[in-house]
Amino acid sequence: MKSLKKISMTNQIMIAMVLGIVAGLVFGPAIAPINVIGQIFLRLIQMSVVVMIMGAVIEAVGTLDPQMLGKLGGKMAAWFLGGTALAATLGLILGYLIQLGAGVDMQIDTTTPVATATGSVTDVLLEFFPSNVIQSMSTGNMIQVIIFSLLFGLSISLLSSRRDLGALKAGLEQFNAVILQLVTTVMKLAPLGILHY
Repeated sequence: MKSLKKISMTNQIMIAMVLGIVAGLVFGPAIAPINVIGQIFLRLIQMSVVVMIMGAVIEAVGTLDPQMLGKLGGKMAAWFLGGTALAATLGLILGYLIQLGAGVDMQIDTTTPVATATGSVTDVLLEFFPSNVIQSMSTGNMIQVIIFSLLFGLSISLLSSRRDLGALKAGLEQFNAVILQLVTTVMKLAPLGILHY
């Protein structure tokens, strides 16, 4: 056991991965039932990550000085718009230079049903905002969870100038410490989970 502790977590994961591949090749479908251990590990990770990100974002934004929020919001908007414009420009340039699909017969087989895109820009935009944050968390919709967390943290920051929210902020800090400990504990099971996945 002591010798196992001397091996780094990265090496333990790599060893577990190799052993899992070898076991799969040797025993085949016969060891499929032990996959449940890997599935449990994966679910524990998914369960922890959503809550960890939510708590971290709320605490980070909630502890900001309200006067800094305007500057931060402006910078975030500038980075977002700049990144979007850069991505669109690169896409157009690369599409023109590479001309992917040039020379390919684009004639559509009329006997095969063709899927059409039904989502509009409005629908895509609405997908960023949750109507039920609990559902967003349960389905792992991280964008909606982050949007809610940003707004919740923003509300804490703005309200803290009028009310004493020290207890709430301290509670958030303790909550995040507990979640971080949970993630650390789950990650210690990573070699076992990967071996059985």
